[in-house]
Amino acid sequence: MKDSEFIQLRNRFLLALGITIIFIIPVSLFVYNRFSNKSELLKNILDNKNLLIYLTKDKCTTCDKLKKVLDENNIPYFEVNTDRSDEYEEVMLRIGMSKEYVLTPGIIYVEKGKMLVNMMELDENSLRSFLINNNLVKEA
Repeated sequence: MKDSEFIQLRNRFLLALGITIIFIIPVSLFVYNRFSNKSELLKNILDNKNLLIYLTKDKCTTCDKLKKVLDENNIPYFEVNTDRSDEYEEVMLRIGMSKEYVLTPGIIYVEKGKMLVNMMELDENSLRSFLINNNLVKEA
């Protein structure tokens, strides 16, 4: 085999290897991100589901009171503690909401994976109004 044939063969091999790497890395990242151990909340957001996110923080008595309202009305929701949640930043990014505007207690209605409605610094009356206005409970 001549040196020029060897060089051409080597160059083809390196080109094929480079193209393979270019395609394998993004596909691997996609598969990893899609099927890794994401929380139920992130899976629902990625699947474009409709859901309710309840934002709380540590040592918030109002947060605890409003959580009872949600539980008493059998409202399905995902609780995200803004002080200690590992996924808080990713959730906000995925639903299209800036963390800068998050105040607790807060509630976010997500439709098809994107934030539709949110209310921050809730009290009991505003939570009940939110639930009624979004047809999550019937008016009492």
